Formats: sequence, structure tokens, C-alpha cells
Amino acid sequence: MDAYTTSKEEIRQFTDSLSVKALDWNTTKQSFKEVSLLQLKELKMDAIIVKNFLSPIEIQTLLDKLFQTHENKPPYKVSRTYPFSFFQLDRQEPNFTTILNTYYKQSKQFKKTFYSSFGVDMEQKFSEILTLLNQDNPAKVFEPIDDGSCIPFTFRIVAPEKNHIQLHTDNMFQQFAPEFYRNLSSMVEAHNQLSFFTVLQKPEIGGELSICNVTWDVAKDFNIENQSIILENGIHLHTNNPNELFVEKFDLNEGDLVVFAGGQLYHRIEEVYGNKARITMGGFIGYSKENDDVYYWS
Repeated sequence: MDAYTTSKEEIRQFTDSLSVKALDWNTTKQSFKEVSLLQLKELKMDAIIVKNFLSPIEIQTLLDKLFQTHENKPPYKVSRTYPFSFFQLDRQEPNFTTILNTYYKQSKQFKKTFYSSFGVDMEQKFSEILTLLNQDNPAKVFEPIDDGSCIPFTFRIVAPEKNHIQLHTDNMFQQFAPEFYRNLSSMVEAHNQLSFFTVLQKPEIGGELSICNVTWDVAKDFNIENQSIILENGIHLHTNNPNELFVEKFDLNEGDLVVFAGGQLYHRIEEVYGNKARITMGGFIGYSKENDDVYYWS
């Protein structure tokens, strides 16, 4: 088996290169009309890179404020997500519904005070670029309850050595946080969600985003030890063998933004080495079930 069929009934070879479009935030926005989030969702395109999405001043402002928070002072011994992720909620608690609603309220407070606390209006910036990539249809943060919100974006800090993010697709997340995704799915097409992040601090070595040309629809299992993705017929596609599977490594610079089909395509973050952690900010995107708007969350 050397090919697969996408959800849109298109044939793709596992060894084909990915379809990627690179744009520059500092150039005319007319070029952004050539691509769309819908192309990513339908796998007409696999990734969009936006160079220089953040300026050096914006990056330094965000990092300075991040490092001033008590729990995020470097150096880092372990990787972390800031603020608290919905994946870290204790689903075994008998009053979990109350815990989840409290989480939404705390998330809304983080959203409300982010600009004043961190000095850069990232909600405005992310909404602007995602609206532009959505053919001028609005992009907005998902708010599941009247007095609560999802976190619009999180910082991801990957500490050096043995702290990388392993092979996965974001379609797996619905298994790990069903209550969260049940609320989300009431209004949002969460299956085949998209992923986005911008780089705030690039490590000395490693930390690249690697995307594989194989989807969750045809491979719902993988082997971490062998770094292989297992097709439904039992065949292993080894990520280190280009004759079996094409894997593209994206070495993004500080300030660059990537939006990609993270729900469908297997991906990972490569090992980080050196003295600097890899620090990014981002989240996930899904289309509204009612119209052409998109929601984002983290």
C-alpha cells in the first residue's frame, strides 16, 4: 500500500511532498487571498507559513512578561503549557462539570486581562490573520458558556533534552478530553481541526515541526519506539525512511506563524538541545457549524 484516499476522496501518495504556501506579513495582504483555511481543512493544502507575523519588539515584550510570571521563570527543567490546559483537568473528580465551568471562567479572565498583562494584543493579531486566511469571514475565540471562554492561545515551553512532543494528530484529543470537546462540538466542527502557532524563542538546536504525509483516517496507531505510523492493515510507515513516508521538517524563525492540518496529519516536535527552551504561542481552529466563521481555542 503506497497511497491513501482523503476524506474528500482524493488520492495521495505517502511519499509525495506536502503542499505548502509561504507568505510574508510585511508584504501586501492581497497574496493572502490565494490561500484559505478551508484548503487546509480539505487537504488541498497542508500548511501555510506566514513569515514575520510578530515583530522583534512584540516577541521581546511577550517573553519579558512571560519570564516575570512566577511559574515561568527560566531555566526550565521540564516542558510546560501556560496557562493551565484543559488536558490537565482531573476528569475523575465527581464534580467535574463544576471544575470545567470554573476553568472556562478562569480562561475568560486570562483572555480579558492578557493585553494589559503581556503588552501585546495577541487576540487581535490572531483574529486578524485567521480572518484574512478565512477569506474575510470572522475568526473569534470560542465561548462555551455565558460567563466563560476557552483560552484563546497558550504558551508552549519545550525544555531541552527528552521533552519533545511525540507523534500525534490533534484528532486524538477528543478521546482524552471528551467533555471539553462535547461542549466545543455543539457549535464547532472539531474533527479535523487545524493547528496554529507562532515562534517566540527558537532553541539553539532542534525544535522543528515535522509533518508526515499520512492522516488519522487511515492510521489510528503508531509506535513511539520505532517512530512508525501504523496503517489500518498493519503496515508500518517509518518516519526515518523516505521510501515509505514523506516527512517535512519546518525550521521556523522567531516571529514566524504556521497554520496546518494538525487534526488530520501526523506531526511531532523534534528534540530540543542546548541552553534555550523552545517557546511558542498558539492553539487550534475549527469551522462554525452555522456559517463560514471559524473559532479558535487552546
